[in-house]
Amino acid sequence: MNQSIKVKSPEGITQSFNFNRLRTIYGPTQRPDPVEISPARERSKTVEKEAVATPPAPKREFIEEPDFSAPVKPITEFAGRSDFPKCAYGAHIEIAGYPGVVVEIVNQSVKVRSVQGVTRSYNAPGLRKLYGQG
Repeated sequence: MNQSIKVKSPEGITQSFNFNRLRTIYGPTQRPDPVEISPARERSKTVEKEAVATPPAPKREFIEEPDFSAPVKPITEFAGRSDFPKCAYGAHIEIAGYPGVVVEIVNQSVKVRSVQGVTRSYNAPGLRKLYGQG
């Protein structure tokens, strides 16, 4: 009946099964025929890959040896400025009780390293929203 098969057991119970589903479960796997690729097609794929190549990553500025002897300043001094987070680069700051030096700025992330060597990342727009004045 349409795409289903009805089976009646010796006990008299009738059950329906979808033909396509039975083929998927119990039938042999059907693999697509291999397609030959012409040399011209291979060259066009190479050109496409070269065109889609990712641009080189920007040069990262990173402070290897941060200066922890500078006085600790609260993040509120920097977050409200228009040049934040660049103005905080290399500064010894405190964010929510975590003191450290801003050792790197990557995209919208501020990397802060503590005296113990632990580095935390903070979202710059989030810091501006939380600690910026206005």
